[in-house]
Amino acid sequence: MNLAGIVGPALGGLLLPIVGPAMLFSLNALAFLTMAWQHFPDRMLVSSWAEHLRQYARTTKAETELVERVWAMHAGGEEPIVRHYLPASRLWTPLGFSRFQKRPD
Repeated sequence: MNLAGIVGPALGGLLLPIVGPAMLFSLNALAFLTMAWQHFPDRMLVSSWAEHLRQYARTTKAETELVERVWAMHAGGEEPIVRHYLPASRLWTPLGFSRFQKRPD
């Protein structure tokens, strides 16, 4: 659990009798919307880069049109940053070289 998961509920418990449940709910919603507006990551976990490329190649016409509509709603002068994270492990490699590693007896 992170610090926000500890401090947030404690602060909410202290503020509840002072400001009331409606105001506390409104403050919570405002805090969530502020965070969502700034950064709301989309994560899709797949087993490999090849699987990601297969999924990307299999998009339907409807999905392509939906993606174009979403991109049209983007506000700002720069394109959003898209990142791809690949798992990095000495025991696993995309080409299967892990079977050649020396295993402890």
